[in-house]
Amino acid sequence: MIKIVEMREFVFKYVINVFVANFFLRSATLVSKFVFLIYVTRNFKLEELANYGVFSSVLTYVLYALGLEIYTVTQRKIVQSPLKQELYIGQQIWVYCSTHLIFVFTIFIFQPNIEFATLIFFFAITSVEHLNQEINRLAIALGKPTVASMLLFLRVAAWVWLFIFADFIVDFENLHELLVFWLVSVIVAFLFGLRFILSHCKITFNRPKWRLIVKILKLSAPILVASLSFRLFFVLDRIFLDILGSPQLVASYIFYMSLTMAVLSLYDSAYLAPNLRKFIRRGKDQSYWKANLFKVIAQSLTLYLGIIFLSIPFVSLVADTTGKDEVRELIHVYYITGGIGAAYLLNTVVNFALYTMGRDFENAKSNISGILVFGFGLIIVAFCSFDAQLVLVSLVTGFLTMFAFKLHYINMIPKRENADA
Repeated sequence: MIKIVEMREFVFKYVINVFVANFFLRSATLVSKFVFLIYVTRNFKLEELANYGVFSSVLTYVLYALGLEIYTVTQRKIVQSPLKQELYIGQQIWVYCSTHLIFVFTIFIFQPNIEFATLIFFFAITSVEHLNQEINRLAIALGKPTVASMLLFLRVAAWVWLFIFADFIVDFENLHELLVFWLVSVIVAFLFGLRFILSHCKITFNRPKWRLIVKILKLSAPILVASLSFRLFFVLDRIFLDILGSPQLVASYIFYMSLTMAVLSLYDSAYLAPNLRKFIRRGKDQSYWKANLFKVIAQSLTLYLGIIFLSIPFVSLVADTTGKDEVRELIHVYYITGGIGAAYLLNTVVNFALYTMGRDFENAKSNISGILVFGFGLIIVAFCSFDAQLVLVSLVTGFLTMFAFKLHYINMIPKRENADA
């Protein structure tokens, strides 16, 4: 009887409290993104929103290249072998020191043809934001999702309210001022995150173990190829829409795609993040995914499509509040981005299944196949002078191609075979 009472107290004091706190922080982050999106769309030119969208998408892509996807290997090792936490974190730091130095030299040697101020912001935000991402991932691997959500709120959402308040007083004319607030927020989040890591992890700066580093890089190489090809979808779509369409179309697409990604973030916080450690631990046994893959896909799609369906009246209202006729007239783009989100979600689930099984090469081959199909579609749209919105149809086709290949590879795996992680 005493054990039952203790278990109930544990559930109510820990499990429920952690879930509520995590969900509240994630929800607050999403609300802040909504407010920011509406405010910027309403108060700035659509060209500025388009420029910001391209800037942030390229920055996100560089973040993945900068990290070399090493965390996907070390996170898997830390969850499966907690005693090796200090070893893997230490070697990860040495690798990131090298990649950041290469990043500095690349930026200032090649000097991209953009404004110097924008270049400085790009370099600074990318460098600090990458460190923040690694801290967030480590917090999740250590079983601290609430801390990860709090740090995410600091670096993504808190500065939005400060920016809006300052804009009421100063009346900013372009989004360069926005980058100042973004940079300060990621620095503050990094300081809090660094304090958390130092208090929860024993980090030693021993000499780099080159054999282990090379082994990690070999394991992460196919994951990096898979990730970069996957993220390339969300760089090429904006670039080709900008080339073939208009700034208004790009801005409207970014507006509606941001709403769709917010729904996906809600799905992630409500379903994927709470089950992350369980999937990593059980997923190594491939029979788990053989038995549960379609169940996980069905649950994920049901949750996502339910949120999308319920959000349609809200999105229509949000489009009206922007005060931009171009955005209101292109509201059908939200239905297209909703379909893109569903195809993205399918790939997220099967991608994660292959990842936990250690099938990184299969992920890479699938993603390359998808990006080739997408690229072929872009070429057809460009040379045949079709409607620029067909770029989005090509995007969905590429995602569905990836999903089909991943599903094929999972079905080809023998039931009793165990992956080498």
